[in-house]
This record gives sequence, C-alpha cells and structure tokens, in this order.
Amino acid sequence: ITIIAVDDEFEIFTDEQAEGSIIVNDINPVGEIVITTTPVVPPVNGDVTINADGTMVYTPDAGYSGIDSFTYRICNSIVPTLCDEAVVTIYITEKDTITPPPLSTCEPFIPNGFSPNDDGINDLFDIIQVPVDGDTGDGECEEFYVRFPSAKIEIFNRWGNLVYEQEAYGNIDQWGPTEAWWNGRSTNGWTVGGDKLPPATYFYILYFNDGVQEPKAGTIFLNK
Repeated sequence: ITIIAVDDEFEIFTDEQAEGSIIVNDINPVGEIVITTTPVVPPVNGDVTINADGTMVYTPDAGYSGIDSFTYRICNSIVPTLCDEAVVTIYITEKDTITPPPLSTCEPFIPNGFSPNDDGINDLFDIIQVPVDGDTGDGECEEFYVRFPSAKIEIFNRWGNLVYEQEAYGNIDQWGPTEAWWNGRSTNGWTVGGDKLPPATYFYILYFNDGVQEPKAGTIFLNK
C-alpha cells in the first residue's frame, strides 16, 4: 500500500483568503485519507485551519504580500502508520494600485439655436454636459439627465407667452430620446394642427432642481 501527499499551490491577493481542498490530488489507492488537522509546519505569515474533510482556509497577516507555506500530513485509514507529508505554498500578491484619473468637472452646454426641420441635424433643443475650462479630469461627463434628472424648462415667445414647458427635461429614461427635448412645437396651444412654432428668438428658463445650481435664463433661436 502506498500513500502519496502531493504539494499544492494557491494564489491570492493581499488581505484575501485561500480556500480549497489540499487532498484532492493526493494518492491513496486503498482505504480513506485521514488528514491531521494540525499543520506539521505552520505558516509564518498567516494562519491556517485544516478541516477533517481535507479542505483548508488560509488567512495571511494583514497587509502581507509575498510567499508563505505550511506542511500537512495524511495517513491511510487501514494502516494508520502509513503516512506522508506535503507542502502547501501560497503566493500573496498586492492588489492593483493604479489610481484612475479623476472625473471631469462638467457643466451644461446650452445651444443658442436649433432647426427642427426633421433633417436629422439639430432637430432638438438638447443640452449636453461638457468639461469646464481648465478641467484636469478624464474628459468624460455624465449625461445631462443623469446629473439633473428633475430639471424643468419653460420657453416663452417675445410677448412673454409660455409656449412650451417640460418637467424632467432631457430625461430620456422618462420621456424617451426624442420626447425628452423640445422639438419646436408648443405644449400650450400656440400652434395649429401640431405645426411647429414660427422661426423667431425665444426665451428660456432652465431650472436644474438639484438644490445647488441656480436657474439659468437665455435666448434660443428657432430656425427652419
């Protein structure tokens, strides 16, 4: 009868645990494997718990990276004096410490004109987020509706009549990619038969409703 304990290796990151069976690859043709739950040689840079079913849990010391090991013993259940030992080696690697670039500081870019003539170019009065001057971030900005999901817009003609208003302005999750933005039509009955408003300069008030940013007012030229 021959019993052979085969060495094992595990790889983990710093402050993580290594878990698994250390007898699954051991050789014992007859009888059962009986493992000693106390390591023959304990690890130097961590602690290990060996279970009777041949599994183990190794916990490295806090912040440790490098190589640690321990030795275990197995014996044959029929011939208890027939034993062997093997070494379990654990490689502990530091986690990736690459620091991602900082997020950009962004602000809304509000166009001063659009042309809702259904040619697929500037058909909607949509607002995007752009990095502020001097920004040192990664150049990426979140969508306007992500930053200001509760924004509201009011648009007036030159006589001060409210021709369009929209809650959750630009929120494509709520309205869809086209209905979220002004398309040149009035929501307050200032067009006939759904036609678009005439070309002219209109005035808007954009309420960000984030509890921080003040409302912004300006002009927008509707072209055809």
